Amino acid sequence: MLRSLIYIILFITGTIAGGTFPAYFMQYQHRVNSQFDQVAMDLAPFRQIADRYHEGSLDALVRHHLASADPTFHDEGLAIRAMLRAQQALVETQAAFDEPVYRQAWYLFAHADTELARTTWRTYTPTLVTTTDAVIFALSAGLALSLACFIVLHTLGSGFRRLAKRANA
Repeated sequence: MLRSLIYIILFITGTIAGGTFPAYFMQYQHRVNSQFDQVAMDLAPFRQIADRYHEGSLDALVRHHLASADPTFHDEGLAIRAMLRAQQALVETQAAFDEPVYRQAWYLFAHADTELARTTWRTYTPTLVTTTDAVIFALSAGLALSLACFIVLHTLGSGFRRLAKRANA
């Protein structure tokens, strides 16, 4: 009876905890979108220059800057290239958040920007998201937690029973 109650409590705890993760994913995504918007605004004047002098190619503008003997102009090319790479990484992250919740979780686990994840965590407000994906994710988390604890407790119990049998024999 007590064991069943423990598993139910673990399932409920895991479900509630799992239900708050999609809210974290959404808050992380909002930060990614904000950074993307900022990079796009920062690149806008360079896009205009590329449109005027390099047939719209920012890569050609960067190559032009990097080929310059002027160290300031060269370093500006490095800065533009860094912004373009950041923008590309943000586009890839945005694409990952167009996927189901479990893929978003995997993406964050495997590819998250550590600083962005920390910043999001510091301001994170736990919320239960009630989309179908989020509910399935929450129930899966509850089931995984209770199943993991069941396996651990069952394994420990079996080990203790074997030790008790050896001690009594």
